[in-house]
Amino acid sequence: MGGYAAAAFSAAAPGATVITISPQATLARARVPWESRYRNAWDRDWTGPFAYAPASLGAAARIYLFHDPRAPLDARHAALFDLPAVTHLRCPFMGHRIASALQEMKILKEVVIEAVEGRLTPAGFHRARRARRDSPRHYRTLLQHLGGRGRPWLEERLCRLYLARWRGPMVRRQLQAALAAQAGHAPGAGKAGGGRQ
Repeated sequence: MGGYAAAAFSAAAPGATVITISPQATLARARVPWESRYRNAWDRDWTGPFAYAPASLGAAARIYLFHDPRAPLDARHAALFDLPAVTHLRCPFMGHRIASALQEMKILKEVVIEAVEGRLTPAGFHRARRARRDSPRHYRTLLQHLGGRGRPWLEERLCRLYLARWRGPMVRRQLQAALAAQAGHAPGAGKAGGGRQ
């Protein structure tokens, strides 16, 4: 809920630069009936002046909102921050914990400084995100996404890229499964007398 607080309470600091990561717009059931997380907060009073975070951003100078468009609930909350001053920074395959992903990529400090100084742009952030190529976490996230989607050749390629740089027994097992899947899908596999007569 830190992203929500950064946005909601920014009204107390007019002219602030707001950096909000995977924020919730609100937990009011009437507004977000599709939100299935944070059940312990559902029964709280969400009718006060700070209850709906997007409504608190009017006095902010700049707003940077980081979210993963592939995380369905976070993406729906991000869509509620539909304000001209909001710069949406897409972080695909980073999940909800974007800050820790940026930290592992060693770009969190750089990104925050650029945001505070008003220099951060979507294009610049996209370039900075290229550091994910050196992030084992990013590769594992991609492999998790690919698992069971019927693309064993892509799984094999990604597993080999990962294992060429890092150790990973789970990735090695996924590689073996991908190779087995490809063998099973090979033309003529499992057919007696597969060639033409």
